[in-house]
Amino acid sequence: MKKSLVFRILVTALILALAFTFIACGGTGQEADQPEPDPGPQEPAPEPDPETGEDEPEAPAGDKTYAIIYPVIHQFFDPVTQGAEAYAEQLGDVELIIQAPEGGQVQQQIEIMENLISMKVDGIAIGSTDPEALAPYIDQAIDAGIQVVTFDSDTPNSKRVGYMGTMNYEAGVHMANVIADHLGGEGEIIILQDVATQGNLVERLQGIQDTLEAEYPDIKILDVQSGDADPARSVEVLEAMIEANPDFDSMTGIGGAGGPAAISVWKSRGWTKDDKKIITFDNTDENIAGLRDGIVTALVSQRQHAWGQIIIDSLNTLLEGGTIPEHNDTGTIEVTIDNIDTYQN
Repeated sequence: MKKSLVFRILVTALILALAFTFIACGGTGQEADQPEPDPGPQEPAPEPDPETGEDEPEAPAGDKTYAIIYPVIHQFFDPVTQGAEAYAEQLGDVELIIQAPEGGQVQQQIEIMENLISMKVDGIAIGSTDPEALAPYIDQAIDAGIQVVTFDSDTPNSKRVGYMGTMNYEAGVHMANVIADHLGGEGEIIILQDVATQGNLVERLQGIQDTLEAEYPDIKILDVQSGDADPARSVEVLEAMIEANPDFDSMTGIGGAGGPAAISVWKSRGWTKDDKKIITFDNTDENIAGLRDGIVTALVSQRQHAWGQIIIDSLNTLLEGGTIPEHNDTGTIEVTIDNIDTYQN
């Protein structure tokens, strides 16, 4: 009885051992495959952010990069920037780089050009501070396959494709006629220049000089000086000209700094347009305010508010293999207190 019990226990243990082995081997008698680790729930790959482009370091196909280089930092060019930026945003495939040298420094503008060429931008619009100095760099850009146009100040001795903006010699002729009209065909004037080498200003001055000499011999230019487009320097130079020529009848500013400098001097002396006349270029905020305040007699305004869109349209046309006019004259208009609120209509 005792031996039978022990035997049954041994048989039961053997059966259990065999059953355990069978289960551990997957029920087949072969070695069980090792289970693969559970990787856990999978996150879907993040979509690139269309706003930041952080997952797309390269610009989307079709985007173009254009640079607009002003000859000097001045509020005169604010409407150009505003127009270009608004139009680029409307088109949706144009990136803009907008730069200018401080104080019209030629070397700084050359360095800007060199940098843009190395960046391989698609197009450049430049108002040259010094046409002779910038011409070789415009040619380098063209040779590198970059479309280049000029505006405000042309560089005709370069490979630039075309010029858009004011035809500055004609603007000088217009200014001479405006001066003559307000002086009644006779008087003495002083002229304040900005950057003496800036091509557009040189052409304006030449247009004034030629027209007064040929058509209004009783109007004399007493002095022409440059304030280097610097506001404080322009005031100093103008004060010196006034001290040297106290009997002058009218002052004309050729560039953007001339009008504001004259308004500052007139205010300090307590003058109005009835004492001495200011007949100057450009519809800057200071000049328009001076006109409203009875300090400025007349302005010859350019149409720079249209330049931004014209620049982008021209570069787009060239990039698409089209052609543009060599000269696109946007003209000038006289602004007085009579049309101050309607001249841009």
